[in-house]
Amino acid sequence: MGDANMWDKLKQLLKKKTNELEKQSTRRYRKPEPPKLVLSIIGDSKSFVPKPWITSVFKQGLIDTAKGAKDCLILYKGSSEKVSSIVREAVEDFNKLQSEGDDVFISLVGILPEENRCKTSIHLHDGNNYGWDYWHQKHSDCLLGEIYNIWMGKKRSYAEFHASVLKGIVQNKISFMTLEDKPLEWNVPVLTIVAEGDLDTTEAVNQVLKQDLPILIIKGSGKAADFIAEFIENDSIDISDYIKDKTPLLFGISSQDLMKTEFHSKCSGSHKHQQNDLESNMTSIKQNKCLITIIDINKQTQPKEFTDAVTRAIISGWSRNKSKDDNERFSRLEEDKIKRVQSYYSACVDHEQCSLSKKEERVYPTAVCVNAISGIRNDNQKFMDSYKEILTPSSLPLYYYIAYQFIQEMQGEKRVIIENFNMLLKEAIVADRDDYVSVLLEEEGVHFDDKYFPAIYKETLQSQRKAKTALQNVFKWGSSPIIQKFKEFCFPTKEKKDSQFNELSDIEVCMIAGRQICQALLGYPRDNSLNRNEKWSAYQDLLIWAIFVNRPKLATIFWIKCDQPLLCALLASSVYKRMAASANDQAIKADMIAQSSLFADRALDLQSRLYDDDAELAMDLVITEQTVWDITLSPMQCAYEHDMLDVLAQTCPQRRLNKLWYSGISSSLGGFWKKGCIKALRCNNSSSFEERPKIFVAPLTRFLLHYVFFFGALVSYSAFLLQMDVFKGMVSIGFYEKVIYLYLVGEVLEEYRNAV
Repeated sequence: MGDANMWDKLKQLLKKKTNELEKQSTRRYRKPEPPKLVLSIIGDSKSFVPKPWITSVFKQGLIDTAKGAKDCLILYKGSSEKVSSIVREAVEDFNKLQSEGDDVFISLVGILPEENRCKTSIHLHDGNNYGWDYWHQKHSDCLLGEIYNIWMGKKRSYAEFHASVLKGIVQNKISFMTLEDKPLEWNVPVLTIVAEGDLDTTEAVNQVLKQDLPILIIKGSGKAADFIAEFIENDSIDISDYIKDKTPLLFGISSQDLMKTEFHSKCSGSHKHQQNDLESNMTSIKQNKCLITIIDINKQTQPKEFTDAVTRAIISGWSRNKSKDDNERFSRLEEDKIKRVQSYYSACVDHEQCSLSKKEERVYPTAVCVNAISGIRNDNQKFMDSYKEILTPSSLPLYYYIAYQFIQEMQGEKRVIIENFNMLLKEAIVADRDDYVSVLLEEEGVHFDDKYFPAIYKETLQSQRKAKTALQNVFKWGSSPIIQKFKEFCFPTKEKKDSQFNELSDIEVCMIAGRQICQALLGYPRDNSLNRNEKWSAYQDLLIWAIFVNRPKLATIFWIKCDQPLLCALLASSVYKRMAASANDQAIKADMIAQSSLFADRALDLQSRLYDDDAELAMDLVITEQTVWDITLSPMQCAYEHDMLDVLAQTCPQRRLNKLWYSGISSSLGGFWKKGCIKALRCNNSSSFEERPKIFVAPLTRFLLHYVFFFGALVSYSAFLLQMDVFKGMVSIGFYEKVIYLYLVGEVLEEYRNAV
């Protein structure tokens, strides 16, 4: 059948587009390549029961997914119905917003049923609606579009044809990258996305599942998508009652005799009658629900959530996808592993024991091994050096999944595996893949390497300037020479300026500049040196970076890895608060205020837990000076200087303050006088100055003595004013004047002592 030629038809279209681009004198975009992801959008139907849904979320998620794949093929019906129109609008929006350097190419191909019999089963659409000419008029170098008419014959439905087309595509392999002159190939990932839909859509879903291909259901789009999603999510539902209850509401048709009725197929041009057993279709769909992924368009509104759902769906499909070549290849692989196990247990005397050991040690290939590493040995040491070239912040999560699984499958030195994990960690940090960052940091021996600091600062700050975000310039919070050198590093100019810090490496410039910006924000003295004595200091600097680029999830991960979590939380909260005060964008300002409160709450929670576990240790901790970002102070001092009254009002700081106030003698005023006087009497015979009673040096005693002297000076001042004769003039300095002058000298000395 002609459906097997769809992949060849696509290659012809790509070649045609390539020839067209080569004829242009100035070409801004690269040449199109075979698609690394195929998305089939189904669900076109007449809206008997109209339901508004958030199409903008769907369009944004669809385009972000296509951009993440770089080369993407989108299959759709190509008609003028709603879902096809939404797909076209999404691609047109992509074309309008595409800019030079985005390096993305989208192929949009429609498969439209032919009403009349034709000589070939698949041929180009004769009309100009939405075909090659339609997209050619858009003058786009980053997309192509075409529509094919198909004729299935008398014994085949459109749903069966659509499923066979996808199955034919998924059997092909494409070169994903080149590693040491060897291609890294994978089976073309294919995903069917269901939005809206009618009764024929349920049959199409069933046919796709029969081919062991994944499905993504857009719950919230109404009609067949909601019909299938609710049925899959509810395990205890009765199919007959469900059909009777839901079909009038979602499809606007009577449920009487619906489960087994005959009606004309809308998708086929023949006059045959198609048996559409809705109950059997739904039962079959539920049996293959492991291949179905559901995303709620009303709740999961972020593009990242859509791309994550696409990745989960493709992985579930890969778990069921294995070609004949893969079967032979991995059967040999498993035999080799079994032989190694047999040789290892060759000393076993009991044959049954050896058989059991072989069974326990058998290693099954992962989905990535089956689908994405054809032709590459899993002991290759330079995998991430080449693979990182295709990883970008907008790449699909699927690419990170492939890299992670491949590195786990590596054989060889542990050092090489850790080095590859470290490179993947850097790429995941830049791309804001917090899930992979968290998992990678838990791997044994994996840690962030300082040499990646310049790269993550440069890539993220340049991308923010390109996107014109409110955080594109963090340099406004500091003006030191090192910060200016840091700015020149991130945004190089043609002018080369002499600097007194030329001897510093890019790593040191990034770290010192980040710390100095925080010091300037918080009002602490600037430090031009780089203190790397503290443990896990790299994560403290990563925390600065995450705060500057407003990545709260990564900030949380790096804060957890810091060696001084309590002080780090207080400083991070203070930095967020100061940044929010100078932010002009209201949305970013609200985010920063929320993050400031979140880190303050974390500090409160951590302090409370420490106090519950060991009260004495927690009270000592809050007054112990620590060094974070080259700022040395105690958590209590930090909370006091930045007006964090909630932290100071907790039991732990209050008890510590009481202990300081009463000099450790007692926790109450009565106990202070009682125990202090008793100890003073016992130590009365001691002549040693070091053994003087604590009651005489307690802050409370000094406070009371200060106010005794203050009132004494106030009385002397009053007496001096009352006795002064303004008509007689000054004769000599009297006793009361001397008392006042003495008090003033004492106040000056006290203030100087506190300042020092």
